[in-house]
Amino acid sequence: TIINNKTFTYRTLFEQQKHGRLTGRFGVEGFNRNYEINGAEQLIVGEIDHNSFSVFGLEELNLERVKFQFGGRIERNSYNPENPDLLNRTITGISGAAGINVGLWAGGVFVANYSHSSRSPALEELYNNGPHVGNLTFEVGNQNLRRESSNGIDLSLRHQSNRFRFTGDFFYYRINNFVFLADQDQNLDGEVDFEDGLRIGNYEQADARYVGGEISAELTFNRFVSGFANLDTVRAKLTERDINLPRIPPSRARLGLNLQFGGLSLRPEAVLASDQNRTFPLETRTPGYGIINVGGSYIVGSQHHAHIITFNAYNLTDKLYRNHVSFIKDFAPEIGRGLRVGYTIRFF
Repeated sequence: TIINNKTFTYRTLFEQQKHGRLTGRFGVEGFNRNYEINGAEQLIVGEIDHNSFSVFGLEELNLERVKFQFGGRIERNSYNPENPDLLNRTITGISGAAGINVGLWAGGVFVANYSHSSRSPALEELYNNGPHVGNLTFEVGNQNLRRESSNGIDLSLRHQSNRFRFTGDFFYYRINNFVFLADQDQNLDGEVDFEDGLRIGNYEQADARYVGGEISAELTFNRFVSGFANLDTVRAKLTERDINLPRIPPSRARLGLNLQFGGLSLRPEAVLASDQNRTFPLETRTPGYGIINVGGSYIVGSQHHAHIITFNAYNLTDKLYRNHVSFIKDFAPEIGRGLRVGYTIRFF
């Protein structure tokens, strides 16, 4: 299979002159994409031109302890297939956001943002109709997909000092016309339909809700040792049918240490994931897991260059586990015990 994917991108950014406490920037950006596939993995028949153009602006009002930010974007996407059996599409969307940043104490900040976003369907979501061996799926696009639009809030509490850093984030999004890839069961026998030995997936669209949060913290014990912890979780559902969306990650935690001894850095960590039992119809549940990784580097420097040796030892216990967000998790588990070593020399 030969994939020809030629893309020309451009971006122009203008900084406006500061006016009192108000600063900002605005610009234009876009791209032209020429896409064609030839060979066994014939997802799309014929060449497709995708043109995107947008105008955007961002402003910030700095009142010292309190900062306000607001911005907007207008984006137009046009799709022009060479194949006469495929539809030409032109989709325009408007996005905007506003936020506030409030200093609470020395090193402490509260941030709140509201956003309304629009997203045009991807070229592949509109026109794919064939085998995608990379995810073992026969993908069926939908030329009539509409523009996604979402309304959401993001809340964040942050603290940073010499020894302790903390971030707590919460988000809530309602998304109209959310696009997702769903397994097909046309005859309703409770089994996924197959084509050419690949499971059939249809690009569908429905209203959805995402809600979740993340907590991260880092504590410095001394100049040699610091510790870190990260926790994240997300729930995602189709609101009209009250069913879970496919391939949503389980709740996860990451605990570890940063060790520094001269030019040697080590980062041992434990990664934990819960069971994922909130599944989409025809989707299988995924057991939780725990793995241990160790990353590190050693730097030997001189006046004009530095030798850097890096290594990553992953899944040290050789745990057999599967990633719920993987399309091929039922056929292929994640990688077992392994070691990757790299060498870099930098001149300066």
